[in-house]
Amino acid sequence: MEQFEFILVVLACVGLSSVMDHVVEKVSLPVLQVILGLAASLLVPGVREARVESELFLVLFIAPLLLNETREVDPRRLWQSRADILSLAVGLVVASVLAVGYVLHWLVPSIPLAAAFALGGALGPTDAAAVTALKSSVNLSDRQTTLLSGESLINDASGVVAFQFAVAAAVTGSFSLANAAGTFLVLFVGGIAVGAALGAVVSAVIRLLEDLGLEDVTSHALYELMAPFLVYLVAEALHVSGILAVVAAGIVMAASRLRFHSTFEARRSLVSGSLWSVISFLINGTVFVLLGMQLPHVAAPGLADGLVPAQVLGVILAVAATSMLCRLLWVYALEVAHRRRGGSLCGRGGSALHDALVTTVAGAKGAVTLSIVLTLPATVAGGAPFAGRDLLVTLAAGVILVTLLAADAALPRLAPQPADDGSCERERRRDGRECAGRRRGNARAALRARGAPRRPRRRGGVRPRVWPGLHLCNRAGVREPGLL
Repeated sequence: MEQFEFILVVLACVGLSSVMDHVVEKVSLPVLQVILGLAASLLVPGVREARVESELFLVLFIAPLLLNETREVDPRRLWQSRADILSLAVGLVVASVLAVGYVLHWLVPSIPLAAAFALGGALGPTDAAAVTALKSSVNLSDRQTTLLSGESLINDASGVVAFQFAVAAAVTGSFSLANAAGTFLVLFVGGIAVGAALGAVVSAVIRLLEDLGLEDVTSHALYELMAPFLVYLVAEALHVSGILAVVAAGIVMAASRLRFHSTFEARRSLVSGSLWSVISFLINGTVFVLLGMQLPHVAAPGLADGLVPAQVLGVILAVAATSMLCRLLWVYALEVAHRRRGGSLCGRGGSALHDALVTTVAGAKGAVTLSIVLTLPATVAGGAPFAGRDLLVTLAAGVILVTLLAADAALPRLAPQPADDGSCERERRRDGRECAGRRRGNARAALRARGAPRRPRRRGGVRPRVWPGLHLCNRAGVREPGLL
């Protein structure tokens, strides 16, 4: 009953944040959810002591979040920027793990080096959705949007793998670089292979059901909803990375539905988009509310390894500064290398340092980081408590909040939206006309593929205005109009 009440409190905070998001215009939605979580932990008895099983976080929160992110990226653009995305998502994560781990161990010697590396791995993933949820008007280039989306998709997996290696070293007390490299290769390659195969199977099954005439939008949406959990569990059962498998499966599934060939696919896309929008909001909101509930631990002396709140705050700022500085240097080096070859990493046209700073601040931490760090085990081998676990969770929550506030405050000044003198509105109208033209072209192509005539028959000298979806459905014997 206590767990049910805790779930109700969290859902109430998430629902209230949706209402407040329309009232409080100066504060971004993630920050509002953190504030509501903090208020709930202070006002509702027992909320602060509530715990969620760590094993559930990866499969319950991270897997569906990753699949949803793959639905919103363009696989072609990801492939075109694959070298830069892999550099940011893998190379930068490794550098951040080392930098954050050594700095944290130097500041707080009571935290073992392996545990400090675990925090660095948890802080590796960025959250592009958290930045897009910011209310401030921010003008990011298409190149930056692609880089941030692709990076957040891949570095979730690399951060989880680095985190798991560090936790294994902290729990067992031993670490072998050769064994770790071999295991990492198996997890990485095996996860991608298993995920791609499962994604192809899921897409083939959905296509087969459609060919058999089993065009039930609700069932197909449920199949897609079950996909991340099934892919993750199957990959873990095969001892490969479940996170990488979900990413690969999501990209394969996204590539198979780039174009609509029937009204059913259009309806399915509409229902699927609405369903995933609600699920993504609930998951992100839940994690940010849980983040706010972790903040009172800063003032709890028994949970901070004897550090006073001022010291904990100082460590949070130092770790956040280390992570952001490492990211800035890495992005700046990539930008300079691109400009020497006559190109640009960020595609903004400003100075190299300015463009690198915008990309750095836009790489805020978010829901995935907290989901990862909450999977820290409570004990190590032999039954002893995991050294500094509660402090690591507190530090991760603090760093997430610092990066979110930094993005909310700095991005509108670093990358403001241009003043609208009427040209922006004309451009939006032109893009809208072009998009409408493409939709009409796709609709006509779908009609021709199903053998429909190019034009409806004239009646009384006047050609009736008939929606292509309605005409297609009537030919199939369906009375309901299709949505295109």
